[in-house]
Amino acid sequence: HPQLHSIPTRELSNMIWAVGQLQGSSDGPEIQHSGGIGSQYGTVVMQSLLPAFISQLGAANAQDVANVLYSIADARQRLPTEQVQQLLQQLLHSVAGASPQAISNSLWAAATMKQQVTAKLVQQLVLALMYKLPQAAPQTIKDTLWA
Repeated sequence: HPQLHSIPTRELSNMIWAVGQLQGSSDGPEIQHSGGIGSQYGTVVMQSLLPAFISQLGAANAQDVANVLYSIADARQRLPTEQVQQLLQQLLHSVAGASPQAISNSLWAAATMKQQVTAKLVQQLVLALMYKLPQAAPQTIKDTLWA
């Protein structure tokens, strides 16, 4: 879908998040009635949006990356390991502007998707989170420890 590649990363991230919510996340109702986006259609939509997001990954900020990872995990979807690694690397690249929650949600997403992430990458993200601990909510710390 060439036209998807012209959509800014923030908008793609928001669309992936919205599809995840409609697909039946743990925080929202699963919409499977006539006319709603069920699991099958949501998966197809996410699989269409994700390559466009990844093709522009260098322009994505930490919040965009965290939204994508969280949404896919929360919708009970999985990504290939190399895509998770790419997304987490971009998060690490933009970690200076990352909130503690963005880092925590991304680690939670990788753990929820049962992804194998390199120990070095996890250590770097946890270290980045430690520097931001004074800004972190207790829930953020709990979620990170769970992941």
